[in-house]
Amino acid sequence: MIKLILFFVLITIPLVYGAQGLITEVDFSKENIQGYKLEDGDGISFFVKDKYYIISIDSMGKIGVRLKSFIYKENGERETFYIPLNKKFSYKLDFDKDDIYDLKVNLANIEEGKAIIILEKIEEKKFGDEISSSAVKEKKNINIKGIIITTLIVLAGLVAYFTFRKK
Repeated sequence: MIKLILFFVLITIPLVYGAQGLITEVDFSKENIQGYKLEDGDGISFFVKDKYYIISIDSMGKIGVRLKSFIYKENGERETFYIPLNKKFSYKLDFDKDDIYDLKVNLANIEEGKAIIILEKIEEKKFGDEISSSAVKEKKNINIKGIIITTLIVLAGLVAYFTFRKK
C-alpha cells in the first residue's frame, strides 16, 4: 500500500509542476529590449520600482495569445488583468499607475505551440487630456470635408427630385 501511494505521488509531481509553467526572471538593467519563447502557462517576472510583477501566457491560439498579469492597488492587493495580444498590435503597460508607461509588449510570432514575446522597458508619458494643436487641426479638416460632401449629396438629391418628379 505504501509503495502504491509513493508511486502515485511520484507520478503526480511532474504533472503539478508542469501545469504551472516556467517563470523566467528578466533584468532590464542590462538590455531594454528582450525576447522570449514561451509556452502556454509560462511567464516572465521582473521588477518595476522595487515591486515584483509577472506576465504569463493565459491561453494561446493560432494567431494570438492572451497574457495575464496584475497591478497593485493602493491597499497593496493585486488586481489581475488580461491582454489580448496579436502581431498587429502591441501594448504599453503602466504597472505602478504613475501615468508613465513602464513596459511595451509585442507578439513577434507563434510557432510550434510557442509564442515569441518581445518586451521593451520604456519610460513614456501617457497622453492624458492633452491634445496637440495638430490633432485638433486634423480633426477639424475631416469634419469640414464631411460637411461639404454631405451638403453636395443632399443638393444632388434635391436637384434629381425636382428634375425627374412627375407633373
